[in-house]
Amino acid sequence: MTRKFRTILSTTALVAALVGTPVASVAQVGHLTDEGTQLAQIETPDQAVAFANVQNLVARWNTIITQTSTGEEQLQVMLESGVFAEDFTIAFNLPDGTRIALEGLDTDDARGFYNQTVNGLQKARANVASNVEVTAFGRDEIRARFRYVVFMGDRYSLGGINEITVEVRDGRYQIAGSEIFVERFDTDHAR
Repeated sequence: MTRKFRTILSTTALVAALVGTPVASVAQVGHLTDEGTQLAQIETPDQAVAFANVQNLVARWNTIITQTSTGEEQLQVMLESGVFAEDFTIAFNLPDGTRIALEGLDTDDARGFYNQTVNGLQKARANVASNVEVTAFGRDEIRARFRYVVFMGDRYSLGGINEITVEVRDGRYQIAGSEIFVERFDTDHAR
């Protein structure tokens, strides 16, 4: 293993371990709901299967998007992956208080946003998702959250908390919605 690779691997592990405390986020970070009740726990075999599927979707999301070089390509891969529902919605809550909400992956708004964000990135991206936990089990819906860290080159560039809604549609688990709370947004160095 080369020294540079060991350094990147060590840094990735360290950051993934240390990002457990958000800097400034309105995402749910405790172990109680807004109403004061404890978050969901796995109590049945069906819930265990649902949790495994949620973890798998999170891992696939993080893997597929690092293989793209343009925003349009990223959206196309997301559409074809089966990870996301056709009516997928996503919102980005930026550190400065700005909220960007998109409905669907095949829209002019989505292409404009993703092209602006992804196009021109020159450094390799590595995404790390950790601490996937279910916050609520529903009949055909699971709410979960996880921390994410994105390295561009060898630098921690983007990170925060992602709260997702996973639905079972036609027997298939898919991410129907995502509310991303961005805590770190430092990507200019990657252009």
